[in-house]
Amino acid sequence: MNKELANIHAALSEVFEGIQSLRKGLDEQAEAIEHFIKLLLHAPKIYAYGAGRSGLISAKPFVMRLRHLGLEAYSVGDVEVPGLTEGDLLVVMSTSGTSAVPLLIAEQGKALGAKLALITGNRHAPLAKGVDVVIEIKGQAQTQKKFLLLNSLLEQLSLIFLDAVTVELKNRLEVTEDQLRKRHANLDI
Repeated sequence: MNKELANIHAALSEVFEGIQSLRKGLDEQAEAIEHFIKLLLHAPKIYAYGAGRSGLISAKPFVMRLRHLGLEAYSVGDVEVPGLTEGDLLVVMSTSGTSAVPLLIAEQGKALGAKLALITGNRHAPLAKGVDVVIEIKGQAQTQKKFLLLNSLLEQLSLIFLDAVTVELKNRLEVTEDQLRKRHANLDI
């Protein structure tokens, strides 16, 4: 191994270990994951929110994939987002489950009658109280050593998990690759 690349090798090893941990934990959360999938399939509209990197790395890409699947999905905070109504689904991503803004967004969603799903690194956090389903992304404390910055691993694992969920949704909705392509952005420069 090239010594100049040792830290990069170590960081990638942490991500790989995190993915392995995520896969191992799926069966423990099978019921919650199935409930989450059903909420996604039956929601009139889906809203996703994550503060900071959780929004950029997890929420926004998830919304994009849901739209590719033909679901009506929005990223909370974007200017074109319609009003949330009773029965819609609000998916909140929060590493700690204690941050003020995600807590506020969840409270607002609940007051408007939304179903709530939480993707978090801490199923016992204040944000987990009163939600319809909690998916705990394990691996942060167990595998993060010293190479990845702050909560990078949990954010990356959330993206990977949600991408895997969209694969399951694609199969259940019987969406073809051709349909996905037709819904993909085509005004790229």
